[in-house]
Amino acid sequence: MNGRRHRQKLEYYYSKKELASRSLFIKNFPNQTSEDDLRMYFTAFGPILKIVYDPKKSLKKKTPAFAIIEFQSAASVEYALNYGNHILNSCRLEVRPRSFKELATEPHFPWEKQRGQEHTPWAQGGPGSGPGNPHPPGAKIGRAKDSEGETVVPIAESALAKSLSDSNCIGIQTQMVMLVELVQVQSAELQQRYQICKVIEDALSPFFPGVTVNQFGSSVNGFGIKGCDMDVYVDMEKIGISCRSGSIALPYVKDCFTLRKRVGPLTQKDWDSMRQGDKMKLLMRILVEHAPSLKEVQIIPSNRCPIIRFSHDQTGLKCDLSINNKLALQNTRLLQTFSLFDARIRPLVYMIRYWAKLKGIAGNPNAGPKMSSYALTMLIMYYLMNTDPPVLQSVETLSNLCGNDKTIIDQWDCSFVSAQFMPATTNNRTAEELLYGFFEYYAKFDFRGDAISLRTGKRLDVTEAQLEKLLNKVCVLNVQDPFVLNHNITHNVNDKILKLLIKEVRIAEAKARNWFDVEFTEVKSIMDILNDNVPQGLDLKVLTTNPKVGTELKPWEFSIDFDTSKYDPHRLYEFEAMGETIQKGWCLNMIRFVYNIVERVLMFDCDLRETNMDQRPPNSRTYSLYRKYARKRGRQGRDRGGKRRRSDDDDENPNMVEPEKKGKEEGITEEGADAKGDNKAAEGGEKAEGGEKTEGGEKAEGGKEASATVSTEKTPGDKAGGESSGAGESSKTGGDDAQPGTSSVAMDISEPPEEEEMDLCEMPYDYGDSDYYIDLDVSVWCRIWAERKRISAELKFRGFQDSMELEQTITERLFYDVFGPSPFPLVEFRCVLKSVISDKNASLVIDCQPKPHQKEYNAVFHYMKKFIIKMVNKYFS
Repeated sequence: MNGRRHRQKLEYYYSKKELASRSLFIKNFPNQTSEDDLRMYFTAFGPILKIVYDPKKSLKKKTPAFAIIEFQSAASVEYALNYGNHILNSCRLEVRPRSFKELATEPHFPWEKQRGQEHTPWAQGGPGSGPGNPHPPGAKIGRAKDSEGETVVPIAESALAKSLSDSNCIGIQTQMVMLVELVQVQSAELQQRYQICKVIEDALSPFFPGVTVNQFGSSVNGFGIKGCDMDVYVDMEKIGISCRSGSIALPYVKDCFTLRKRVGPLTQKDWDSMRQGDKMKLLMRILVEHAPSLKEVQIIPSNRCPIIRFSHDQTGLKCDLSINNKLALQNTRLLQTFSLFDARIRPLVYMIRYWAKLKGIAGNPNAGPKMSSYALTMLIMYYLMNTDPPVLQSVETLSNLCGNDKTIIDQWDCSFVSAQFMPATTNNRTAEELLYGFFEYYAKFDFRGDAISLRTGKRLDVTEAQLEKLLNKVCVLNVQDPFVLNHNITHNVNDKILKLLIKEVRIAEAKARNWFDVEFTEVKSIMDILNDNVPQGLDLKVLTTNPKVGTELKPWEFSIDFDTSKYDPHRLYEFEAMGETIQKGWCLNMIRFVYNIVERVLMFDCDLRETNMDQRPPNSRTYSLYRKYARKRGRQGRDRGGKRRRSDDDDENPNMVEPEKKGKEEGITEEGADAKGDNKAAEGGEKAEGGEKTEGGEKAEGGKEASATVSTEKTPGDKAGGESSGAGESSKTGGDDAQPGTSSVAMDISEPPEEEEMDLCEMPYDYGDSDYYIDLDVSVWCRIWAERKRISAELKFRGFQDSMELEQTITERLFYDVFGPSPFPLVEFRCVLKSVISDKNASLVIDCQPKPHQKEYNAVFHYMKKFIIKMVNKYFS
C-alpha cells in the first residue's frame, strides 16, 4: 500500500475528487448559447478557472448541450446550488454537482457485512427512506404504482377493498357508484386546474393579445380521476391588438430563425409566419421567464401535435400544452355529451378504466405501447353503440341531427348535438349487466380482422381499410377517430398489449358470469374481476388471438397469423391475385415460405406424403448419404402399427455402414466388398452359388457375400425385389455365414414390445376444411442449432448481412464442416402445414407429430418454432 505507483494513483484520485467538488454540471440551455454567455452568468457566483463546453459538437450530433463549470473554490459551487432557479437565455437550467465515482468502501461480498448493515443506502429507495419510512419523500401513499414507479390508479386495490368493506356496500352497481366517488376529480382540484390555466394566460397575454387557454381531456370530459394529467391548448387564431402603449422584450430568440422581431407584442401575421418548432420554443421560454410556478418545462416534439410539458410547483399536477388543437376540444365535448346522456355511462367507464389500469392494459403516461385512457373510453362507447337495443347512437347519426348547422374543423365534420337533443334509449339494462356485456362483447371480438369505427358505429374490414387507405396507419389494434377519420388512435398498441387485453377480457368475462347465479347473489363484488385469480377450468393457453375464436392449438402445434398491418397495399393485391381471396393467397405464399425454411435453410430432409396444392413444392435434397439406408432400416424394423426396436448390434456398431455410391443401385456395403456379388444379388430372381432363394425372388451368393448384412423380415410396406440391392435388404444369414472380420446387424422383431406407444406419424390425419395443406415426413440429421451464434458472428465479421442466405450458409457450414451428418436421424417427425381461413383472417398451423422414444424432439421442435417465427417476421413481406 506504500508503493510509489499506489501513492501516485491515490494522489491522482484525491486531485480529481477536489476538482469535482468545485465544479458544476450545467444542462438545458439553448444550443446557440456561447461560452461567453455561460461565463458572464456564472461569474456572479465566484471566479471561474475553466469552462468545458463544445457547442459545435452538440449542434452536429443534435444532442442537448451541456457544460462543466470549474470554479476557483468549492464555496462558489455551494452558493450556486443554493441560489434556486437559474434562467439563462430564457431557459431554466439544470444545475447539479459534478459526479464523481468514489472508491468502494463497502465489503465486496455480502457475508462480509456486519450485522445491521445489510440494507445499503442505494437499496432503501433513496435518501429519507428506510425500515421506518419505506416511502421516499414526496411519494403519495395509497396510490398503486407500476414497475417504473409511475402512478397507475388513484386508490390501491387493497384500499378499495377496505373502503367497500367498511361502508358495507353490497351490489355491483352500488359498488361501481362508490368507486366513482373515490376516484373522480373533486371540486377543489378542478379549481386548482382553473388557476393553472389563468397563470398560463397571464404569462402569454402581454406577448399575444387576446389569447385564450382552454382545458380538454379527462379533466373536463366527465371521466377525470384524481391526479390525472392536465391537457390545455392555446388558441392563437384570434390574436388581437395590444392595449399596451410600449413594447415588451421577447425572450431569447436567436435560434428562432423565422421570427424577425426582437420585441413584442406580436401580431397574427408574425405568428402565422413562424415555423412550428420556433413557435414552441417561443412559448416555452415565455413560460420559463414569466410563469415561475411552472417547473420542468420542456418540449415534446411530434409531427402531428408537439406539446410543451411542465408541472405546477404548488399542486404537483402535470400539464401538456398544445396550440390550435380544436379537434381535441371537440373530442372532449363529445365524451362530455355522452357522460351527461345516461347515468349508467360514468360508473361503467370509471370501472373499466380502473380495471384496465390495474391489469396493465391502459394508462400510458410515457408514450409506451399501452392504450391511452381516451382510446379505452372510445372502446366503451363503441360497445354501447352495439348493444341490443343500443344505448348510444353513432357519431354520424348525431351529426345528421344537426342539419345544416355543421362544425367543420380542418375539413373534418365535427358536428353533433348536445345531450338533451339526443334520441332516448330503450335499453333498460343495469350497470352490472352492461359491465358484463362489455367483457362478453370484446371476448368474442375479432381485433385482427375488424377495425372499430365510432363514426358509423359499425366494424370496418381491416384489409379494406389498408387497401383503400382509410387509416393512415393500420396496426394490430385499430380504432378510428370519430372526427379525423384517417387517424388510428391505437396505433401505438403492440401485439403484446393486444394479447394481454384479450386474455384479461376473457378472464373477466368468466368471472362476471358468476354474478348472475343465485348462489353468488350475496357475495358478488367488483373485486372479483380486479383480483388475479383465474376461474377454475379456464385454460390460459387457449386465450390467444387465433383467427377463429375458440380455436385451440394441440400439443406440438403452433400458428402464424395473418397481420394486415405488415403488408402494403401492393403486396395485398399480389396475395389476392395468387388466390381467390387475400387470405388464401397469403396462406399459399406462407406455406411455400415455411417449407423453404424447413427444407432449404434448416436442411431437414422432407419427404412429401400428401398435398392438395396445384403446384407441388420442390423435391427435398438429400442432405445425408446415410438417408436412404436409415429410412429403409426403419421400415424393416417395424410394422405399420408398431415401433422399431433397436438391437444390441446397433449400439455396438453405430457406424458400420459406409455411404452409398452415386450412379448405382441402392446398396449397403463396406470397403472391400465384391462389386460383382452386389450386382448379381441386385437382379431379381437370379440364383447365387450355393445359396437359397430369398423372399423377393433373389438368391444370395454364398461365396461372395457382402461383408455387412442386415437380417430382417419383409414388411407389407416394402416393395418386392428391388427397393435396394443384394444382401443388404433381403438375404437371411446366420452367424456361420458371416465371414471373419466382418460385422453384421440383426434386428429382433420376433417378440412385440411390452408396452407399445402409439405412433402418431402412421395414423390417418384429418386435414379438416383446410384450403391448402402439405403433409411431410421430416428427418433431422445434424444439430444445426448448436454453435450457430459463433458461426454467425464470424460470417458477419467477414461482411455478410442479415438475410436468409446468411442463415442457409450458417446451416451448411455446421452441416458439412463442423458436425457432419449423423449415421442415423437424430429426430424424425411428421409435419403438416395447413391453412385455417375465416372470413377476414387467416393463419398457418404447423402440426408436428413425433415418432415414439425421441429424447431430442422437444429441443428440436422449440428451436424450429422459434426459428420459423423469426424468419417470417424478418423476411416474409
